[in-house]
Amino acid sequence: MHVRSQSVWLSLLLLATSVAAGRAADPEPPATLTSTTTGMVLALVPAGEFQMGSPPAEPGRRPDEAPHRVRITRPFYLGTREVTQGDYLAITGRNPSSFAAEAEGGTRVEGRDTSRLPVENVSWFDAVEFCNLLGAKDGLPAYYRLDDVKRRADGGVERADVFITGGAGYRLPTEAEWEYACRAGTVTAFHYGARTTGKDANCKPSADAGAYGLSPGWREVGRTAVVGSYPANAWGLHEMHGNVAEWCWDRYAERPEGGSDPAGPPRGDHRVLRGGSWLFNERSCRAANLFMHVPGERSYDTGFRVARTPQ
Repeated sequence: MHVRSQSVWLSLLLLATSVAAGRAADPEPPATLTSTTTGMVLALVPAGEFQMGSPPAEPGRRPDEAPHRVRITRPFYLGTREVTQGDYLAITGRNPSSFAAEAEGGTRVEGRDTSRLPVENVSWFDAVEFCNLLGAKDGLPAYYRLDDVKRRADGGVERADVFITGGAGYRLPTEAEWEYACRAGTVTAFHYGARTTGKDANCKPSADAGAYGLSPGWREVGRTAVVGSYPANAWGLHEMHGNVAEWCWDRYAERPEGGSDPAGPPRGDHRVLRGGSWLFNERSCRAANLFMHVPGERSYDTGFRVARTPQ
């Protein structure tokens, strides 16, 4: 009996060792992924823990920025740049952007190639649909299911019932993933420090030079800028501050949710936007700052970037 028990124990030990060795042999996710259709590059963001929100003394903070600990339990990929007009046109056959040659803001980009400007004037529903369409072009399964789709006259999505099906297809980042990726291990108001200039981000200077700008300020761009125009953070992500406000997955919550991998409340009328934009001053472009819009709303300062979960 003793010998038999010992034999069983040794078998279990060998099995556990074999499983552990198999896990150790699992390949690490590559540092970047590239869309085979558009050439869009996504960088791997490591798992980790951070303080989401802003400290009470941070100038410009809002009540919905209460600091709380959040754990991102698994790595994920995030676009190194915002989705461009060229990307969007290639995938959807449309370009709803205001800063395009024949659009309302065309006079501000006259004579310029706008294909590398971020797409804007897209609803949250448009961004979700783009993720599925890009995935289909790249041979990936749809991350979302869209039911009862109502379209605008120009083909954009005004309303739909959206459900997560999961998998390794393209998706929007959660709000927590977005801020974690933006900060890239930093704790200051911006990933580049506690002060900002026109060389750091595409945003407006405060009229009074603000708490973050440097007097006498800088000459604002007055529109979107070519993606990749401003320095990347430590994880290789450009324009996480300013340029266009970026749609996230989450519904808006007045009380931030901590813990592991929060994804926002299950119900709500508004979706979260992060990063500020060219239309707002530096206070509104802080890492902790957020906006909210109804998901069918479109604006000439609102765009997005895509995410993916490693297989």
